[in-house]
Amino acid sequence: MAEGVPYQGIRLVHDVNPTQPAWVQHPRFQGSEQGSAFDSFLEWFKANISYRKIADNRGVAVAGEVKFIVGPYGDITSVEVEDEIPKKIAAEIKRTVMSSPPWTSGINEHGRTSRYQYTFLLNYTPGSAATVTAVIDALPVGLQYPRFQSSEPESSGAKFFEWLTANTSLREIADQLDVAWAAKVTFIVSRTKSIYGVEIDGNVPKKIADVIEHTVRSSERFWTPAIDENGIKINSRYAVRLNYTPE
Repeated sequence: MAEGVPYQGIRLVHDVNPTQPAWVQHPRFQGSEQGSAFDSFLEWFKANISYRKIADNRGVAVAGEVKFIVGPYGDITSVEVEDEIPKKIAAEIKRTVMSSPPWTSGINEHGRTSRYQYTFLLNYTPGSAATVTAVIDALPVGLQYPRFQSSEPESSGAKFFEWLTANTSLREIADQLDVAWAAKVTFIVSRTKSIYGVEIDGNVPKKIADVIEHTVRSSERFWTPAIDENGIKINSRYAVRLNYTPE
């Protein structure tokens, strides 16, 4: 999770990968649930990469992104390693990713098996285990995320986060500000730019939930719909997490 700065007592936390086409099934890894497949793979990766093969990297610390695609048959293809990562380490990363056990293929919004791209950040310091952090989880190849206020797709989550903090009216809920709460808010940006399916899960007082829902719905004029791998506008689901503690 990427954590946002507090705003007038409200702290918003938005997902690393906050949007996905509605009604898809993501690939699964070794029987994991959809939401935990990437985490399961990263644990497998850390356990199977050979540190012996990269230990003589002249004591150089390494950080860089790694991308790969899970194909329509659950196979691994198109492993990409950032150029900043030395060749010897890059080769071991590619070998490890390509040796992954087969995945269960994902299904796109049209009901067909499809290709999904994953991205993770690898940090390696000689003498210690590598750390890996999920960056992009199950992005359908060719998909363009929704855009918020004409931002680039990869920064739309942060842009929406900033907008939501600036436009949630605390004045309307001033009598509720002595209550701590946390919530996950999900909604769908439709292919026609409308916002629907707003759901608020958590211990949020109704008055606060109503203000949050109203604010989210009022954002629809700022969105550009997502586009699937076939160039067709599609519905997509967003999620944000809100936490509030009285000051």
